[in-house]
Amino acid sequence: MRSPSPAEKSQEENRVAEGTALLEQLASRVVEARAASDERRAGMAGAVNALMARLPAQVEPEAGAALLQRLLEEGSLEGLVDEAGQPSSIAATRTLLELGYPHALAMTPERLEALRRWRPRRQRVPWVAIAGTLFLSFIAQVAFMTLGDSSRLLFQMSLAALTGEVEPPELTWLQQLEQVMYFHREEVFVGQLLANFAAFLLAVTVGWTHRGHWLARRTFFGIAAASLVVGGLQVVPSGWLAMTTWTAGAGALVSGLLMRKR
Repeated sequence: MRSPSPAEKSQEENRVAEGTALLEQLASRVVEARAASDERRAGMAGAVNALMARLPAQVEPEAGAALLQRLLEEGSLEGLVDEAGQPSSIAATRTLLELGYPHALAMTPERLEALRRWRPRRQRVPWVAIAGTLFLSFIAQVAFMTLGDSSRLLFQMSLAALTGEVEPPELTWLQQLEQVMYFHREEVFVGQLLANFAAFLLAVTVGWTHRGHWLARRTFFGIAAASLVVGGLQVVPSGWLAMTTWTAGAGALVSGLLMRKR
């Protein structure tokens, strides 16, 4: 039988060292997850489940199975549920089965039955409430855009023209900003409308999945944050114009908050 070469020995030692580090990281994350607040526990549980999923490919089966069985027997995984609704005990059971013989035979019938019965939780998308919120914000946008006052800068420029000034006065940087925000108000209006509609479609089509739910919620919050900034700049030419933008942002913010209720 051929003895392993120095390079092969070095690779094996590195693999064992990486596996040991992974097991230590997993044990540490479990302790951190159990001590985390309710708001952070689901995210920490997701990290624990992700580490367990790596065990079959990166650690020795005996070492990985010993740690998982100890965590299950001690009850260290009880109460840990990730954001997708998967309990860490279910993830540990699945990993033990993937580690193969003889570790799969050590599982109790109760844990195997719990794994068989568990199904991924579908995220709830309150699309009716979101659609109603975005529709009301759109109506308010149209009202503010229609009834709002005009730019103070345009009024000043018209007065200058009436007095017969041939050359318009040089604009300050604030007046230039005012001019840009006012003359591009339609682009902002249409952009917000399309952004909110795209976020709504994202929520309806893939919001039932964990990743899609997270992405749609973050998209709504991103639109709300951008609307807050742009509306702040639009205050310079017109307060009514800023209200138009902030209204769309408020609709996006409420929609994102609605998606937090599962």
